[in-house]
Amino acid sequence: MKMGIETMQQNAVRKVQTVLGLIDPEAMGITITHEHLLVDEAHLYSEPYDPKEKATFYAPLTMEVLSRIYYAGHSNLESTTLLDEEMAIEEAMHYKQAGGSTLVEVSSIGLRRNPEGLARIARTTGLGIIMGSSYYVDASHPPYMNDKSEEEITEEIVSEIFQGFDNTDIHPGLIGEVGCSWPLTKNERKVLPASAHA
Repeated sequence: MKMGIETMQQNAVRKVQTVLGLIDPEAMGITITHEHLLVDEAHLYSEPYDPKEKATFYAPLTMEVLSRIYYAGHSNLESTTLLDEEMAIEEAMHYKQAGGSTLVEVSSIGLRRNPEGLARIARTTGLGIIMGSSYYVDASHPPYMNDKSEEEITEEIVSEIFQGFDNTDIHPGLIGEVGCSWPLTKNERKVLPASAHA
């Protein structure tokens, strides 16, 4: 049975919320404060018109393709997603073996985060994983965002924090990653204050 919000607030004082539950701040140990274990940003990119850029867009991710991304401004579809839980576990274990204890996973709602996957990674690796909430930049917002009010966004974030993602036992431990375009869009002008209010 789920606890009431007041009880949860009292239990959470001076605690850190991970996807597997509350921990003491001292238990965080070495912490990476901005990471993406499972994320899908493919919907933020469109196929380029230029034939050379299009070739890079669909190419397998290699060091050469990475150089085109970083130095020539090309985009690559494979570099926009991290969906392989087994690979995430393997890479997270390297971090743990090097002394790491906690990861702050800032993939928010618009970045197609995977709360259940994060919980599985946390259980398998023994790492503390702190999941984000709220929405990233406008380009990543779901279509329904136009119809949401600032108050509804605030309520959604607060509900996730206290009631859990889709009423599961998986709770976000921070509000973010929240992003801004320039100029700020109408929906970002709702998300920013809603995140602050939450």
